[in-house]
Parts: sequence; C-alpha cells; structure tokens
Amino acid sequence: MDKDQIIAAIKEKVELPEGLAEKAAGLLDGQSLVGKKDDIIKILTEKLKIDEGKANEIYNAVAGFLAGGIAEKVKGLFGKK
Repeated sequence: MDKDQIIAAIKEKVELPEGLAEKAAGLLDGQSLVGKKDDIIKILTEKLKIDEGKANEIYNAVAGFLAGGIAEKVKGLFGKK
C-alpha cells in the first residue's frame, strides 16, 4: 500500500483539518483492514481525537481505495483493463 496514494484517497473522500490525513495514513500503515473495522475505528478516534463518523469515513475511503486496486489487479490477470 503506497502511503502517498492512501493520503490522497483520504483527502479526496474525507474533509479533515490539515495534517490529519497524513497521521491517519501513518496509523493505518502496515495494518490489515480485513475483519478489524471496529479496532481501526477505535484507534483512529483515540489517536486523532476525531468522532466515530469521521473515523468511519477514513476507514471507508482507505478500504475503497484498496478494493479498487485489487479489482484492477484481478482484471489485469484476465487480460481486461
């Protein structure tokens, strides 16, 4: 997962104060999102001092970005681009 792309995905989808997208990406760096949504939301709310709604938006932005990347790789495997 490219950290700069994650930051861009967060900034595109979530309205946050300056610097929080970078901090959020840092917290998610190396984390598996699969099956850990509640844990990730808790980490984001505690560390970034944001409400659960914003943490959910961040989670969904990153999960959507990653899902899109996976879909493109699968299409590439079958020769569809």
